[in-house]
Amino acid sequence: MSSTVAISNRQYRPVSGSKLGFPAELIMSILQYAAGGDDDGSGDRDLNVLRAACFVCKSWSPCAQVLLFRTIELPTMSLLRSFRSLIDSRDNGRMFSSAVRCLRIHVDINIGCDIIHPHDMGKILFQLPNLRTLYVNLNNVIEFPLPSLGLLRQSESPIKTLCIVNAYPSQVGAARQLLHRFPTIHTLKFCPVEDSSSNNDEPNPNLVSSGHFNWTDDSHATVAPRLKRLEIPDFKLEFRNFMEECAPALHTLWIGDIPMDSIADAASRVAKCANLKELMLDHLPPPSILSVLPPTLEHLSIADRFMHPHLEFPSIKFTTVALQKSPSLCALTLTQVRDYSDPKIIELKAKCELLGIEFQDDRLPLDPPSATRSPVHSVSDNTWVVQDSKHKSIGLRVFGWFFFLFFSQTFLSLFSGGNVQ
Repeated sequence: MSSTVAISNRQYRPVSGSKLGFPAELIMSILQYAAGGDDDGSGDRDLNVLRAACFVCKSWSPCAQVLLFRTIELPTMSLLRSFRSLIDSRDNGRMFSSAVRCLRIHVDINIGCDIIHPHDMGKILFQLPNLRTLYVNLNNVIEFPLPSLGLLRQSESPIKTLCIVNAYPSQVGAARQLLHRFPTIHTLKFCPVEDSSSNNDEPNPNLVSSGHFNWTDDSHATVAPRLKRLEIPDFKLEFRNFMEECAPALHTLWIGDIPMDSIADAASRVAKCANLKELMLDHLPPPSILSVLPPTLEHLSIADRFMHPHLEFPSIKFTTVALQKSPSLCALTLTQVRDYSDPKIIELKAKCELLGIEFQDDRLPLDPPSATRSPVHSVSDNTWVVQDSKHKSIGLRVFGWFFFLFFSQTFLSLFSGGNVQ
């Protein structure tokens, strides 16, 4: 059963079954299916379905509220205080804090009336025991102060995915600190800066570091980071050095822009990823990279931004030849191909078929998250007490699903001579 149900078993037992004869676990599963999204709080969710379900009947409300709290966004200190007050003051506050799977938080090293300081981030993480995904927008933060690291050390959140939103190369140090503190992290994404939406300032180069930091001497480290997936938006010095540090353990690597003068360096660092199974690039790789693909590679994904006939990059034909040198390759993905009737594309697809390699017209893994995100539940919405006609209409549809299931269950039980459980 999903982790959603695990929460209901462990943290919340409002009812063992509703008046319709459904156990809480079934209600949770159906609501999660109706609203969409993933167990870890990611993915698009229909929040209107969950809000409406709060008013269908009393036994549905706790289930819907738990799902509403799967993802929380805290861009300001006032919202963080509201959320903390909610989970501290209510009898079922611990249930809500335990339900959070994904947190999006904005942190700033500056002092301000509505700014979340790294200290406050450490305190709120301590109250989220089941957090899986952390999106942190670090404004003017290049490393966490030592007192903040002490607070982070108290948190036992089993974070699996860390996303540094609107990341600058100078923030690699802060990412290292979080990796040391949360050794459960296996995915690190440096999300590129979105000029149209980001209000981040590039970190001041004169900011004072909290002190010398490295992988082995940090007193707050538990074990050396063992990342399995790394995503970097470009090949600037800090990113590529970090990539080399993680290279031996990486299974998945996504690289955004690689400038022409860094291609040789990129090839040498990719060659050090001895256990790489998936490589995603945002342009057609030159021969120097294709020639060093590790034999463990199973999936090669190329975003086709530059795939034009007049391109000075090598033709797709070299990619076709390179396929024969990757014995473990089982999938090739090309995106944004403008002309699938191009003879070189046809030749590439034929070569894939001959070698038993699955040819995909789109990228298999999800793109790194951008500024355009699915709506998330904001603490200030107080959505479980808002009623309107739209929510009631959706609630009636949800109620119809349960009504149909109930009578189907009753009919089958009577027909078989059994009892309704």
